[in-house]
Amino acid sequence: MHDDSSSKGAAPKNRFLAVVAVAFFGFFLYQAYLNFFGYTGDHLTRHDQRILERAEGGEAHAQFLMGGFRMGGRQALPKDLEAARGWFEKAAAQGYAPAQYRLGALHRHGEGVPKDSKEAARLFGLAAESGDLPARNALAELHLYGEGVEENSERALELFRSAADEGFAPAQRNLGYLAAEGRGMARDFGAALAWYRKAAEQSDNIAMSNLGLMYEHGQGVEADPLRAWDCYYRAGLRGYRGARKHRERIEAKLPAEWHAKGLYERDGRDCLEGGFRKIMKPVSRVRE
Repeated sequence: MHDDSSSKGAAPKNRFLAVVAVAFFGFFLYQAYLNFFGYTGDHLTRHDQRILERAEGGEAHAQFLMGGFRMGGRQALPKDLEAARGWFEKAAAQGYAPAQYRLGALHRHGEGVPKDSKEAARLFGLAAESGDLPARNALAELHLYGEGVEENSERALELFRSAADEGFAPAQRNLGYLAAEGRGMARDFGAALAWYRKAAEQSDNIAMSNLGLMYEHGQGVEADPLRAWDCYYRAGLRGYRGARKHRERIEAKLPAEWHAKGLYERDGRDCLEGGFRKIMKPVSRVRE
């Protein structure tokens, strides 16, 4: 009779050795990651150093990345809007559309450069011609509010739609706003709801909150406070602070017994799907 007791004993040992090997391999990968991307005192990481070298060598995309690094600050690269503008200008001069857009945004808001809506419109226009969707959306906003260009709701609508049709969520949200307000088109709550939904499905939190307003006030849909609450809750949970006041307002209107049970632990209407789902309180217990 064959004795397989030795092979049975070897299996747990082999599994243990495999786990140890995977753990060591993961550790070395993590160390390699830190060495390339991670913190290294007051010096640039190897990753950032390579980008800087490419940017200094004239590569437009690397210059654009360096501008982004200086916009927000990064290890050994403190926040410096003037330096950011300089890098964006270098890339924009080469016709790099994302840099033209970012430079236009600096001029629009007066960050690191005097506020100049006309220059912002010019830069957005250049980037939009190259197919940059954020620039197309931003140029539409300038036309909508008459910043640096003639106010023109129809032109804004045209630009928003061209970016929205390519799936750009902020443009979809802006189209929803135009439809809800009746600017550049006849007021159409159904169209507004559809555009807000498209944007919200891409995690556009303002669009999610705007959906809540439509459900709360019954615009294009039957009024549904539970679904409105869910829209506000989800928008706030994802970082949109403006949704908090809306959620608190709707909470004040909901039945007292629902509050006693806990709104986070009851079955609520799903903001996007329309069915019911279980809403669980965040682990951090922070409500927004």
